Parts: sequence; C-alpha cells; structure tokens
Amino acid sequence: MNLTVGVNITSPCIDVCKLNSDNICLGCFRSKAEISCWSEINETERQTIVERSQQRRELAQQEKV
Repeated sequence: MNLTVGVNITSPCIDVCKLNSDNICLGCFRSKAEISCWSEINETERQTIVERSQQRRELAQQEKV
C-alpha cells in the first residue's frame, strides 16, 4: 500500500473487538499493542500498522481454505 503524504489514516476498527490467543483482534487484525497506541502514533506508523493488519487478514483467510 502506498498512501499519499498528508492523508489521515483512519482506524481499521470494524467494532468486532475480540482478541485471539495471540492478542490479535479478529475484526481489524491489529495486535493489542497496535490498538492501544493508535491515538498516539503518526501517520507513517499508522500506515505500517494497516499494512501489517492486512497481511494478517490475508494469511488468516488463506489458512481457512
């Protein structure tokens, strides 16, 4: 994902806040630590978290198949 500088990255939260045994949210696929720090980090860090969560989501979908 390559986002334009100056774009506000919104939280990927979809209100399915349930953590698995690895402390990964089953809704947005962010870690507990990533969720906790979201309001305190800059846009570059948010972009990195969004990319990681998308990778986790894709991996989870592949494991279901």
